[in-house]
Amino acid sequence: MEVFERITNGQHNREIAEEFGISPRTVEVHRARIMEKLRARRVADLFRLRFDLETDAPSDKLDSLIKLTERYCVVYQTLRTPATLALSVRTMP
Repeated sequence: MEVFERITNGQHNREIAEEFGISPRTVEVHRARIMEKLRARRVADLFRLRFDLETDAPSDKLDSLIKLTERYCVVYQTLRTPATLALSVRTMP
């Protein structure tokens, strides 16, 4: 999550690597895994998946908001890239 935040803040691999004391190649691997998990084709797609919220709402309301947001994201991803469905019909004698 920390690498995701840095990427969406516009930091380059080298900057992220220096901040965490890791190699730029390690950051590239993290970036690739994040993009694969989120099915992002390019870094710009990641910006649409991040939002920051400043509120004084109670924690139970925030927990509910987070759960609903995750649910909507799953629905969106499912609609965007639906699974292949194979159906076979077998009749009983």
